[in-house]
Amino acid sequence: MATLGLVLGYECNIRCRHCLWGDTLDNPLRMTAADACKYIDQGSELEDIYLVGFTGGEGFIFKNVMKEAMLYAARTYGLPSIVGSNSSFATSEEKAMRILERYRGIGLRRLQLSVDDFHQEWVPLERVRNAVKAAISLEIKVTLVSIVTEKTKKAIDYLREIGVEEGPFVQMTEAPCTPTGFGAERVPREDFKTFDGIPSEWCSLLRVINILPDGSVQLCCGAPFSLDVLKAGNANYEHLSTIIARAKDDPFFNALSAGNGVHYLVEMLDELGLDHHLRPGTYKSSCDACQDLVRKPEVVKALRQLLEKRKEEMLIARFVERDLPVLVLDELVNRPQQSATI
Repeated sequence: MATLGLVLGYECNIRCRHCLWGDTLDNPLRMTAADACKYIDQGSELEDIYLVGFTGGEGFIFKNVMKEAMLYAARTYGLPSIVGSNSSFATSEEKAMRILERYRGIGLRRLQLSVDDFHQEWVPLERVRNAVKAAISLEIKVTLVSIVTEKTKKAIDYLREIGVEEGPFVQMTEAPCTPTGFGAERVPREDFKTFDGIPSEWCSLLRVINILPDGSVQLCCGAPFSLDVLKAGNANYEHLSTIIARAKDDPFFNALSAGNGVHYLVEMLDELGLDHHLRPGTYKSSCDACQDLVRKPEVVKALRQLLEKRKEEMLIARFVERDLPVLVLDELVNRPQQSATI
């Protein structure tokens, strides 16, 4: 199952020290309502899309386009929506209730709210509390996301301060801060957690489909998000189904997805005698390790050459990672030409 994520624009009303987007926040490019609806049309043809996501920047900045596209997704395809926000809109619980109630009426069923030391330098925690309480009252599921370092408060701390518990309508998750964008310049290096070896414990690749304001299709939501090497195509020039079918058959993408990060790539670099490109013991997250590798053209070229020889192996590894039924795996092995559409 995957989320079709529409990045409506980069504009944000705050400037968090850790932000992955960094100076991109000043990019004026925006997605039009017509384009958003076009991408929803194309996404509806993919078998595993169950949710449409709207984000920025700050999601509620793009309210006019979001309202039109959210209503279109719900009315036309019965697809519910999720919005990513920093909760700055929730200046009171009453206001949060009014705003979220309107959006719930046109398809909003989930809300992803950022809550951590970085966001709360700009947004009072009371606003997060207002948004959460209003969402719970409206039976909108909330995911609270905390970006953490060694010195910040953790997700559980914020859950307690907000005064709610995890349950059917509230989930909490946290992710390590990565030195990318503003984070590379504004977060002290000593604040980052450093992993032993090379971390490879999580990867969103092929689990989300993000479309940027210019139509670029990104299948990653972590720190390497904006790197061209992880762009699968452009939905303004090719149909989304064509882009996704090709991506699911791509051994480089499959290796990252199956290995929950760079696990398979590290093994192959060692085999190729290119392990000097690795910096074990210095990485701050799986995304940090991935970004370090995929931004090096010579590394990507060598890995792709080897991965092409192991294309079927990586495809099967991704399916095994997702617990695909054995019957389908047998068919995959026997009929590899169908791999892109299984």
